[in-house]
Amino acid sequence: MTENLPVGSASAAGEQQSPAPSNWSLKAGIRTRFEAIGGQFRPDAARSDQALLVRSSLAALYEHGAVRMGAEIWDARAYLEQPNSSIGTGEVNTLALIQAYGGVALGDSDNRTTIDFGRFTMNIGSRRLVSRQNFRNSTNAYTGVHLHHDDARGRRIDAFWAMPQRRLPDDAAALRDDRHAFDKEGTSLQYYGVSAETPIGRGIRAEVYGYGLSERDAPGRRTHNRHLWTPGLRLHRPARAGTFDLDIELSGQLGTARKSADPADRRDLPVRAGAAHVEVGRRFAASGLPRVAVGFDYGSGDGTDRAIGRFDRLFGARRFDYGPTSLFGVMARENEVSASVAGDWHPALRWRARGSYRAMWLARANDSFAASGIRDRSGQSGRFAGHLVEARLSGPVMPHAKFEIGAAYLAKGRFLRHAPNAPATGNTRYAYAQIELSL
Repeated sequence: MTENLPVGSASAAGEQQSPAPSNWSLKAGIRTRFEAIGGQFRPDAARSDQALLVRSSLAALYEHGAVRMGAEIWDARAYLEQPNSSIGTGEVNTLALIQAYGGVALGDSDNRTTIDFGRFTMNIGSRRLVSRQNFRNSTNAYTGVHLHHDDARGRRIDAFWAMPQRRLPDDAAALRDDRHAFDKEGTSLQYYGVSAETPIGRGIRAEVYGYGLSERDAPGRRTHNRHLWTPGLRLHRPARAGTFDLDIELSGQLGTARKSADPADRRDLPVRAGAAHVEVGRRFAASGLPRVAVGFDYGSGDGTDRAIGRFDRLFGARRFDYGPTSLFGVMARENEVSASVAGDWHPALRWRARGSYRAMWLARANDSFAASGIRDRSGQSGRFAGHLVEARLSGPVMPHAKFEIGAAYLAKGRFLRHAPNAPATGNTRYAYAQIELSL
């Protein structure tokens, strides 16, 4: 649904509603995170790096009867990074107007429909294809129209047509200096789709969806001319004490695209790609409500020059499946096959500890692995990418402050050590600490 933050959202962690006239809701927050990485896995980035990431936010919502208007600003900045840092528009987007919309809310609490027009953020379904980011310093935003419907039987429908924002500036020098430019959208990139979700019994919810993407070149911006259709099915049972939970999602991807953004590349190739997430867990009715889960993830990769087989994750989030992004972020649902085991525990009220282990392979040996940028076109470096271990702890340290600390370790496998453009940097270490304050 559209993320109208002032009326409450998990994506607004660290923000607090401020006193305001009855028709108004206001929120403000600031998050500061220091992170560092050593043993860089990226081929062209600093061998070791660090960043101080600061995100400030201010949101307002006005409601009068069925009519509502909202706006939100995020200011995302980075400091202390190396000159050849991997920092990009995911970490820096200064004074960005991520929401500015008007809409109507019809019906009552048992049968409610909202329609929003303008610029907004969205979380739909699992968030693997349509999302508002939280761990990442900046977020996806969209300009268009979004309809959301809920009814008393627990059924939900989302339908949208939008032009995703292009975060600006996007050149390395401007990002290092935290320069400002207004984000842009245009009909050269359009995203649209429908998602329908309903309970089917035994606490399980079923979702079916289809998302379309239409892209073409625009002045000053060359693209892969993607024209994609991504249908999918998801079965989801939330975690509850004393029961098994599950999350199964299968996505296909069809259409056409080009191998490169080179203007001389005019050949539209067929796209045949897919992705999967399967997770089964159990939360125990014991002190701290511990949960253990096993999982499998897959994102197809490119195999031939006659078609495109690499799955496009569109505008999805990945932190909740694959661990921290930002300076780390080696994993994504692209040319990867992985198996995982994870656990979480609540050691105290509103505190949560989580850890996971993942073994990783390439789906196609001659395509680049996940989000690493490492590739062996000959396929001679094997398919085993390595082992990934991650842990984190989060919770409140005072009424309006939340603290989080975490770390990840990538033990590189044969592919990440021996591929032609793999850096000789050893295994990758990453750690971060952050605090979110609500104002």
